[in-house]
Amino acid sequence: MAKLAVNANRGWLASLDRARGFALVETFPITDGATYPDGSPVAFWISGRGTFTLHGDQVDMATSPGGCDPHVETEIMSPLTELQPGESCSFRTAWHLAAIEANEVVQVNPCGAVAAPLGVVAGSSAHFTGSFGVFWEAQLDLVAYDRASQILARFNLGNVSPSQPVRVDQNIDLPQQTVRCSLILADRDQKSLGVLDRVNLR
Repeated sequence: MAKLAVNANRGWLASLDRARGFALVETFPITDGATYPDGSPVAFWISGRGTFTLHGDQVDMATSPGGCDPHVETEIMSPLTELQPGESCSFRTAWHLAAIEANEVVQVNPCGAVAAPLGVVAGSSAHFTGSFGVFWEAQLDLVAYDRASQILARFNLGNVSPSQPVRVDQNIDLPQQTVRCSLILADRDQKSLGVLDRVNLR
């Protein structure tokens, strides 16, 4: 078995099952300058036969399988905190599950996981692409903004759910003044749940 301490600085980790197309994501706060157990806010325990890759180096566990089935255990740790009698502290993490078509998860935000960032090929009709998994049942909108960050147009791309991968592959006629676009999740009352991804056109 192996234990890996990781100096995470993004406040998330993702376990990706490529075969079944699901990502299990945990989000957590990172405190800059804090002291953590083993000097790290995140640790991974890995055991069983197989290989893993860390910083480009592949490690083969076949010579010491540990006598158990392959598995990975994650540990999220809070900063070390000195408490006086009667004092307490709290540390909240959150788990999310999302269907996703991905070889890797490149980013996580409160709305979902990003496999292929939102891209655009400009033209008479802009072609948008991207691959995501979402954490909410919501409506997916593409919103176009001008240089003053004013909304020029909103395009409904349909309803999305954590149980289905989200793939964007669509041509959209944008207003001429558009300089950037955002993918936004909205609830039934059209209230924004947050930005899934964004892209600049110029």
